[in-house]
Amino acid sequence: MLIYPDGKPRKVDVVHGFGYGLDEAAVRAVSGWRFSSGCGERRVPVELNFDFGAPKYERFRMGPMLFESIAGNQKPLLKAVVEPDLSGSLAPASDGEIEFTVTTEGRPINFRVVKPIDPVAERNMLQAFERWKFEPAQKDGLPSEARGRFLFHVNP
Repeated sequence: MLIYPDGKPRKVDVVHGFGYGLDEAAVRAVSGWRFSSGCGERRVPVELNFDFGAPKYERFRMGPMLFESIAGNQKPLLKAVVEPDLSGSLAPASDGEIEFTVTTEGRPINFRVVKPIDPVAERNMLQAFERWKFEPAQKDGLPSEARGRFLFHVNP
């Protein structure tokens, strides 16, 4: 992100995105921020770059979320994520996959693990996933159910 001397952010870019509509929402939010230069009479405002880096160690990382393609259908958008508590698992890092349906109310249902991981991490992942919130798919302007798959990485 580049902050111009007038305090407005410019060139807001996502370097490592999450997808699911979160990248676009973050750019919109940050683009609305305003910064004060704090400049007095003898100071000159300058452009400023900064980077919001992600932590190096991640216990949980979201991968791609893929939905069945239906003509005229807008795919669901992820609105809220609850991260799993992985502290009780002693398993090594692994990748998993969940298959699920997003209801017309935006809730994930009928989910099942299609690429298993450690049983403790898997149970905690499913408990967290059950509390995720979506904006439902749209078909002809009306909420519609959508079937999808979600890839993830856990590092207990």
